[in-house]
Amino acid sequence: GLRDAVAAVVGPDAVERDRNRYPWRVLHGRLAESLRGEVGMTDEDFAWPPRTDEQTAAFERSMAVGLGPVLETLHRHADRLWADRRRLLDVGGGDGTLAARVLDDAPHLRADVFNLPAVAPLVADTRQRCGHPDRLGFVGGDFFAEPLPPGYDALAFVRVLHDWPNDVARRLVEAAYRALEPGGLLLIGEEFRTPDRLAMQFFWSYFLIGVDTCVSRLREVEFYTGLLKEVGFERVAVLPGGWELVTAYKPAA
Repeated sequence: GLRDAVAAVVGPDAVERDRNRYPWRVLHGRLAESLRGEVGMTDEDFAWPPRTDEQTAAFERSMAVGLGPVLETLHRHADRLWADRRRLLDVGGGDGTLAARVLDDAPHLRADVFNLPAVAPLVADTRQRCGHPDRLGFVGGDFFAEPLPPGYDALAFVRVLHDWPNDVARRLVEAAYRALEPGGLLLIGEEFRTPDRLAMQFFWSYFLIGVDTCVSRLREVEFYTGLLKEVGFERVAVLPGGWELVTAYKPAA
């Protein structure tokens, strides 16, 4: 256990090593200048949205490195979540790392990643490396330009909704409701606002202003539980874990 913890912090795939791939030191000790917009990373160092295939790959790799807390919670509740599910759509699912890990715990499940077409080669790489390539797929699309694909009895937003304003988050939840099969499961996973998390986010918010003009939101979990009920979902619940998960079901009829 201790070896795994050390590897997670300083091993070759660690979050800290991933962060060090970016020249964050150009901002070190320059908070006032960063807040005034006088200093920041260049688009060559970090562009948002990514502008090249290399930047897209680097961004999705960084997102995958930070999935540990939500993967732990998904694993803990795997029997409850996936026992009667057959098809999962992971919306904005990065390079497929999360979907592949879900499939480890759900032998009867097929998972498709829904993401921009530029991400398809990254999911293909993940498919080659995972233990069940026949059950991991990819659907290219843009959830701002087209409906979410239908035919799924489970749909996940993991670290997606917090990137957008309240009205956009609502539209995406409504799109999920329309896309899901009757009785379908919707899962929302991200860091929800607590006093401790808010204190940690204080640093990252200021740091990211100088990196990528990040406006990621740290919302209270009640925002989502209330929204889901307003949209029409039922059996709304919050599952405990390193990051809590919000689950809800579309009525069966």
